Amino acid sequence: MSHLTRLANSANSILVKDMMIKLFEIDNERDFRVFREPYITCQEFNIRFQERREQIIEMQPFLHVSTILAGSYNLLKELQDYELEKCRELMKSTSKTQLKVLKKISFIAKLRRQ
Repeated sequence: MSHLTRLANSANSILVKDMMIKLFEIDNERDFRVFREPYITCQEFNIRFQERREQIIEMQPFLHVSTILAGSYNLLKELQDYELEKCRELMKSTSKTQLKVLKKISFIAKLRRQ
């Protein structure tokens, strides 16, 4: 291979490498947004869990007094369980996205070292 061909190949390789680095960086920015939003949602859920837990604790001594209280108590517990499960699923999804971002960051670092 001639010197000019090698030079052209290396220049092309640098261009491709730079393009791939930029592509992965843009992809990571999108992923950061994707897992930031569920994190904020889970923080909001946590506030609601605490408020609901306080309501549930306050109702417990009076459940035998009223069927309305008992029904409300059961609904609050059901909502609590449902939203806890929803939050767990969001956090699992967020964790998977974070792992993919870490892989891309590692790959970008390898590209930059080459």
